[in-house]
Amino acid sequence: MKAIIVDDEPKARRILRSYLNKYCIDIEILTDVSNVSEAVVSINKYKPELVFLDIEMPGQDGFALFSYFEKIDFQIIFVTASRDHAIDAFKVSALDYILKPINIEELKTAVDKAKKTKQFMIKERVNDFNKNIIAKNINRIALSLDGCIEFIKLEEIQYLKADGSYTEFYLDNGKKILSSKPISEYSFLEKQTHFMKTHRSFLVNLQKVRKYLKDSGGYIIMTNGNSTNLSRYKKNEFIEAMERI
Repeated sequence: MKAIIVDDEPKARRILRSYLNKYCIDIEILTDVSNVSEAVVSINKYKPELVFLDIEMPGQDGFALFSYFEKIDFQIIFVTASRDHAIDAFKVSALDYILKPINIEELKTAVDKAKKTKQFMIKERVNDFNKNIIAKNINRIALSLDGCIEFIKLEEIQYLKADGSYTEFYLDNGKKILSSKPISEYSFLEKQTHFMKTHRSFLVNLQKVRKYLKDSGGYIIMTNGNSTNLSRYKKNEFIEAMERI
């Protein structure tokens, strides 16, 4: 894949270029630039398939890049030093990102995904990201599925269930969606919503709990009639959380 790097820090550009040359040899770096204006010129000139885009830059931040294009026909991997709520917004918006300082394995994973995935709906995903950042509150999650991205309102989710390295989403309408990510990838839901990890295999929407049964060590009945496990170590925390809703 032909790629460009957009980052205002020369050292950061050198490091990323070095890593890509060493660990992602099928990525051809066409150029690296320091700001959005230069990025627009380079994208129009070189027509890259992949853009490594820093977010926090003087003048215009990385997201300003999208206002210059009617159609986004290149893959994007965001590069960010942010470790706060922005990361949660990335996840629910189904945007690819790597954190600074760059971890080699994370870089390789992001690049591999970019090579296998068609780019589409990027502006919609960026808009979703911005809404989540502004509100600092997540109200829907974007699941990358084969050939599409499905946006699910959190209020429609009954619970998440681990299935090995996959995660099953159970919805109000009886629909089940299988995500290729492990349940640990969705732990951020606990920070800002009514979701709770009641068991190593279950992440439950507490607003969808109908009753708690003490039989067999304890389990939870959801409003859709399904049962979910409750770890005995989580019992008191669960009851206290339910009392606060």
